[in-house]
Amino acid sequence: RAGGGCEPAGVAVVIDRVVTDSREDCRGGLFVAVRGPRFDGHAHIEQASRRGAVAAMVAANASVSETLPSIRVDDTLAGLGRLAHDWRRSLAGLRVVAITGTAGKTSTKDMLAAICTRRWKTVASPRSFNNDIGVPLTLLQARPGDDVVIAEVGINAPGEMAPLAEMVSPDLAILTLVGAGHLEGLGEVRRVAEEKHRLLQAVPESGHAIVGWQEGMVPACPCGVTTFGDAPEADQIVEARGPGWMRLSGVRWAVPVPGRTGALNAAACVLAARELGMDDASIAEGLAGATSSPQRLHVRHVGHLLILDDTWNANPDSMRETLATASELTDGRAHDDGMLVILGDMLELGEHAAPLHRALLPDLERLCRATRVDRIVLVGREMEALAGVCGGSLCDVPVEHEPVADEACIGRLSALMRQSGAVLLKGSRGMALERTLDRFQAGERSGEQPMI
Repeated sequence: RAGGGCEPAGVAVVIDRVVTDSREDCRGGLFVAVRGPRFDGHAHIEQASRRGAVAAMVAANASVSETLPSIRVDDTLAGLGRLAHDWRRSLAGLRVVAITGTAGKTSTKDMLAAICTRRWKTVASPRSFNNDIGVPLTLLQARPGDDVVIAEVGINAPGEMAPLAEMVSPDLAILTLVGAGHLEGLGEVRRVAEEKHRLLQAVPESGHAIVGWQEGMVPACPCGVTTFGDAPEADQIVEARGPGWMRLSGVRWAVPVPGRTGALNAAACVLAARELGMDDASIAEGLAGATSSPQRLHVRHVGHLLILDDTWNANPDSMRETLATASELTDGRAHDDGMLVILGDMLELGEHAAPLHRALLPDLERLCRATRVDRIVLVGREMEALAGVCGGSLCDVPVEHEPVADEACIGRLSALMRQSGAVLLKGSRGMALERTLDRFQAGERSGEQPMI
């Protein structure tokens, strides 16, 4: 099914799983030697074999040892995709839900998976497996007898969505939001929309699409479309919300993810579960018990400190929503020691980076007016644009700029955290601001004294 020949001929093996990382448990697995800009899986076939792999998928032109029986294909990434597509098609009765959007994919996936597992055998993307490696690996986790697969689908360049959409062949698709993400590759929001809409256009006439309402952003596609949102134009309206709840078209629902975005994404999950055939009582039970993935506006306490950890990724839309949600999470009340706001670069914005960073100024001002903020630290080269318009202070709150997120910077930030009552951390994946939390927690355990 991967479209390649087997070596040596006539060898039979039983494959239980498909893996691309030789550091993982490879027992009974087909190891796919994927090549990337900074890695080549062919160099790790022997390690995969030692960890239990029983076969390998390799490039036709690769020179590899005969450690494992191998399937030779023109391109291993393409071969992985073909294998996943054919496997998805072979599973009778399986329904596939695909989720895309500039923000909110993972939290929507988490909530919908919690709902669906109340009734069906459900497989969902682990972590943020949403690219041309993660999507096929998600599909290949499904087994005969499974009922639902929930796959995140992300893109960052033109032309990436079409092959993923064909691979997934969704019965139901959710589009959370079209916004200014990955503009370095996609150029402008209009092209982001065009790419995202290709997933919806892959849904057959018998399927359905659930789309966050945005004026001028409702796509034409062969299936039925239901829009959701808090605008009166939406088909299904989030009429009101508060801490831990929302009212969707007259019904009150518990919502485990904070803020406006949490409510909207929960609404999408309710509509998707209804479309799949689940009753409202079961949906409510599943939604109330859902938990969000780490680093996605994850709220927790470490010692005296309230931590709002949203360090997984950032773009202008998610940054604005996080800043709006931060005051809700602190109930608008001043903590004794105030809030420390640490914002890292929003990456992959290309020529739009400087104006989009500067445009966050009103959102920061609103946060400072809504709750007690004692200090704002902007981290990274791109954040210099925002620091410039803040001019060293914002609503009488000191604003500092750290140009590089090196270990010295991380140490200074973790020391500042010890003087605060709450901390908000938000930045793109490449900034790895979670290191600040790691350093802070290590200092808490060791009894280290802050050094400013």
